[in-house]
Amino acid sequence: SHRPVGPSADGSCSTGSVTLELRSEDGDQGFPGDVHAVVEYTLSDGDDCDGILTVAMSAKSSHPTPISTAQHSYFNLSGHDSGRSVLGHQIHINADAYTPVTADLIPTGEITPVQGTAFDFRESGASSRRIGDRIADVPGGYDHNFVLNKVQPSCTPDTVDSAEGAALHLAAVVMDSESGRKMELSTSAPGMQLYTGNFLDGSIRAAKDGATYEKHGGFCLETQRFPNAVNQPAFASPVLLPGQSYVHVMRYKFSK
Repeated sequence: SHRPVGPSADGSCSTGSVTLELRSEDGDQGFPGDVHAVVEYTLSDGDDCDGILTVAMSAKSSHPTPISTAQHSYFNLSGHDSGRSVLGHQIHINADAYTPVTADLIPTGEITPVQGTAFDFRESGASSRRIGDRIADVPGGYDHNFVLNKVQPSCTPDTVDSAEGAALHLAAVVMDSESGRKMELSTSAPGMQLYTGNFLDGSIRAAKDGATYEKHGGFCLETQRFPNAVNQPAFASPVLLPGQSYVHVMRYKFSK
């Protein structure tokens, strides 16, 4: 379904949205429970909310089942057809720790401080590190989950009510000096995967406007529950119980 652009409840913003739904029957792909999943994309425009895209994901299940949805959009703030990689983008990640992985990129269950490692992106503003500054120290490139801090205020209001009242915290800020573009991401989720397009190789033939996406031609910031949590007792359980509601909200703010 969709809702055409119109004023928000307080009249300060104009918003338009589209809602997508999925019903997954008990046993689908081996997972238990009849699951009803919903995602709503809302684009806002106005003096206080220009350039804001909110993604609200929710789900309910008839039986206990693991649920962790993620938004896997690729971004290149230089422009998707600029021909430039994202390794020159500056990034701030609001995380003091990350979850190390095996050679197969599966989290081991450890939570490790980023201090002194290639995963330390805590500097902000003009001091933010570039994505590529230490990528050579990360075999294959970044494809890792960060343990988000929840103490800093969000780039948008630090508590934002979705239909379920999810509170948002700052996850990351990315800046591109070439274009002057900036993207701020807030979320209700505890983790965020930084992926640097390590497997892009120019082979996508249906790219927008015929562009070619080479290695590191885009980055993803996927807020989420911790990967492999169903097998790691040190991680919070991702299992959704009957009668509970799963809620995951992301808010992007774009500026220049």
